[in-house]
Amino acid sequence: MMVPIDRKSKPPIHPSLEGERYVLYPRGRWVQNWDNMFLLLLLYYCFSIPYVIGVSGGYRMYKIKPWLGFNMFLNMLYIIDTFMYFFRAYYDENGKLVYNLR
Repeated sequence: MMVPIDRKSKPPIHPSLEGERYVLYPRGRWVQNWDNMFLLLLLYYCFSIPYVIGVSGGYRMYKIKPWLGFNMFLNMLYIIDTFMYFFRAYYDENGKLVYNLR
């Protein structure tokens, strides 16, 4: 016999974690994938910024609209990442996970 799932009810939360549902945990798969994506973006910037400044003289940045749009999109990702750090848990000097947003 199957029990119907009530999609409107929330799963029980341990009392110590009450109000902490917006915390991003550093060992979470989503956070690790996000960080790995930013490592690749940093590698991209290591090559593209010197090229744009030194070789092309900024021509590609201002004259080719898809290139400008792509760079603006990447900059927006960095802005989102900055705000996400306000909701990240971290490990203190004793190795304990600090997940309080206050």
